[in-house]
Amino acid sequence: MIKAIERAEGDMLLGARQGNEDLAIAALVVAPFTLALGVFVSWFWAPNYMAVLVFIVAQIVATVWNAGWRARDE
Repeated sequence: MIKAIERAEGDMLLGARQGNEDLAIAALVVAPFTLALGVFVSWFWAPNYMAVLVFIVAQIVATVWNAGWRARDE
């Protein structure tokens, strides 16, 4: 479990150093998942702005992580 967390932290750091093209590809890859999270939150959380905020934060974090993961795998 600790090793997986360390790997995720490394992926986040590596993803933050990726170029715009790699970040755009990563954003498109994770968009369906973060959008589903935003819709799920909107069903159970009354204020819609909170669902949008959850979506934006999840999208940013997932995009950077995915870009780093893709760079580590190459």
